[in-house]
Amino acid sequence: ETEQDKTLATEYRGHTAEITCLKIEGEYLFTGSADHALKMWGLESGACVGTFEGHAAGVWTMLVTGGVVFSGGRDHAIVAWDYGTQERLKVFEGHTGSVFAMDC
Repeated sequence: ETEQDKTLATEYRGHTAEITCLKIEGEYLFTGSADHALKMWGLESGACVGTFEGHAAGVWTMLVTGGVVFSGGRDHAIVAWDYGTQERLKVFEGHTGSVFAMDC
């Protein structure tokens, strides 16, 4: 077993439904799930260090940039979150269907 094999062996548990998207930003892993939530994990520790709750349906996509997480899902909304506080900053409504992708 190599040192790299050990690094890749971390298991992240906490969502109550399937994980539908993930992003790595700096020292964190962000996951979105059909359980309507996003979670932020410490890559080194493997511990959940934040939970973002507020979507009315599953989260399908996310974009992480400049300390903000944007998430989109089946509830037809895009939500902007401060990832330092897990505070919901803004909800962008008006889509007539699920939000499946975002790109910067």
